[in-house]
Amino acid sequence: MIPNKSVACIFPDTLPDERFLRPLVQVFDKVVYLQAIENEAPLAKSTSRQIGRYHNEGRIECFTPVPLGEQRQRFIALSHDLQKRGSHYINQLGMLTLAELNRTGRPESRRTIISDILNSSGIRPEQLAEQLLWQSRLVLQLAEMYDREQAGLRQALQDITEQEQRLLATLCDERDSLFTLPAESMTMEQETDSLLQYRLRAWTRLVFHTDARSVIPGLLITRYQAALDLVHEFYEKQRGQSPRLLTTLEIPVTENATGPESTMKTSLYTRCPDLSTALSTLHTSQQKGVRLDEGLGRLLEKGTAEWLHTIASSAGLNHDLQWKLELYLFEDISPSSLFTESYVAGKEYSRPTQPETGCVVGLLAAQ
Repeated sequence: MIPNKSVACIFPDTLPDERFLRPLVQVFDKVVYLQAIENEAPLAKSTSRQIGRYHNEGRIECFTPVPLGEQRQRFIALSHDLQKRGSHYINQLGMLTLAELNRTGRPESRRTIISDILNSSGIRPEQLAEQLLWQSRLVLQLAEMYDREQAGLRQALQDITEQEQRLLATLCDERDSLFTLPAESMTMEQETDSLLQYRLRAWTRLVFHTDARSVIPGLLITRYQAALDLVHEFYEKQRGQSPRLLTTLEIPVTENATGPESTMKTSLYTRCPDLSTALSTLHTSQQKGVRLDEGLGRLLEKGTAEWLHTIASSAGLNHDLQWKLELYLFEDISPSSLFTESYVAGKEYSRPTQPETGCVVGLLAAQ
C-alpha cells in the first residue's frame, strides 16, 4: 500500500458493492477487499461500470492473506462447480445458521455442509486448521453468490418501482403524485444477511491465521450493525468498558456519482488533507502497536472540522441522502484478539498475539 494514504479495509464482504463504495471513496484514498483466491480477476465479479472505473483509478485493491499456492487451480475448479449448485448450498447454510449460533464455543464438526462439499470434490485436508481455511474460502465464495443474487433482486425491485411510478404519474397526470412509491428506501435500506455469522467467522480465520502473510491493509470498516454489536458486546463483557467513539463523519451523496466524471476529481477527501493524514496515521499507529495519543486525537478533531467545512461549502451534494461513518477505538486490545474472540470464540487458529494497544473499527450506515 502507498504510505501516507488513507485506506479502508472492508469486512466481511469480499464483493465490491457500488452503493457502499460511493460514500467510502469520498473519505478514503483506497478501499481494500479480501480475496479468497490470489490473482483472481477483480472485474470478473462485477459488471458495474462505476466499480470498473474505481478499479482503473486504483481506488479498489484486493489482498489475499493466505494464498492457495499449488492448490489454486483445484480450488478454482471447485468454485466453478459451486456456481452450478450455489443456490442449493446457500439455502442449506441459511437453514443451519440458527443451529450454528449455539455451537460457537467449540470447533465445527467435520460433518458440515462445507465439509460435504470438500469431500464430494475429493479434497480432504489432513489438519483441522487447513480444513478450516478451505471451509472459510468456500463460505466466502458462497456469500459472493448470495450477494450477486441479492443485487439482482434489488435491481429488479427498483425497475418495477420505477415502472409503477411512471404509470401512476401518467394516471394522475403529474409526477409529484402523493401515491408515488418510496423507491429510494427500497434500494438503500440495510439488508439482513442470514449468512453474516458465517462471513465473519470465515473472514476472521483467513485474515488472522498463523499463516497469514500480510498485515491488515487499512482501517477496519463494515456496513453491518450486527458485526459492530458483536465486538462491542465482547469488549464490554471482557474489559468492563465501552469502546470510545473517535469521530462521526456525515457523507452526503454526490449528484454525479454515476456520471462520467472521474471519481478522483469528485472525491471530497482530496480537499481534506488533515483528515486524510489523521486516518492514515491512525492506521499506521495501529499496525505498529502505538497507542492513540493526544496529538493524534487533536489531528483527528481538526480533520473532522475540516470535513464539516468542506461538505458545507461544496456544490453538487445531496444532503437529503446521507451516509454516516462512525469510528470506534477499542483500547488495550489487538485486532486479532478482538476479532477472533468476538467472531470465532477463540484464538486457536489466529496468528501470534499482537501488541494489545488498541483496534479501530468503523461502521458505515445509510441515514
